[in-house]
Amino acid sequence: MECKKALEAADGDVQKALEAHRLRAAKRETEEALKDSEARYRGIVKSVMECIITVDERQCIVLFNPAAESLFGYARAEMIGKPLGILVPERFRAQHDEHIRKFAAAGQTSRAMGQYGEITGLRANGEEFPIEATISQSGQSPNKLLTVILRDVTERQQAEQARRKYTEQLRLLSRRLFEAEENERRRLA
Repeated sequence: MECKKALEAADGDVQKALEAHRLRAAKRETEEALKDSEARYRGIVKSVMECIITVDERQCIVLFNPAAESLFGYARAEMIGKPLGILVPERFRAQHDEHIRKFAAAGQTSRAMGQYGEITGLRANGEEFPIEATISQSGQSPNKLLTVILRDVTERQQAEQARRKYTEQLRLLSRRLFEAEENERRRLA
């Protein structure tokens, strides 16, 4: 009887040890998968050509990718923890801050900000420039994150202005040609 109890106890200990080993192995696998996932995420964020900035609910920057560094002229290290408003001209900061707060409170998952008018960015050197933005949010308060993807639209706006200028010039030339033809017809008639 004593031997049987000893064997049962030993068997229970073996089962517990095996279960503990399985749990440790599963934990290691999960941690490795998480590290791999984080590495892929960081690789994507670093290599994407679009500017990506993520802020917390206080609108403090928690992610500032290399494209954002290039676009705004700030180093990532100096921007982490700074308010998003630094990247917006002073005269627009209060309005921009309010738009972000309303978006976060509305529970909307994403929105193209350009649909509410032109957005102006502010580079480290003080230069203002037009941007197009899409904003999304994830998580729940107090851990909600807001991510904005930005694109400098300066070249597109310049091309549009040039197109309008050339269209107007073409319209004027066409009108002058028409008038010249009319004058020539009258003269010959």
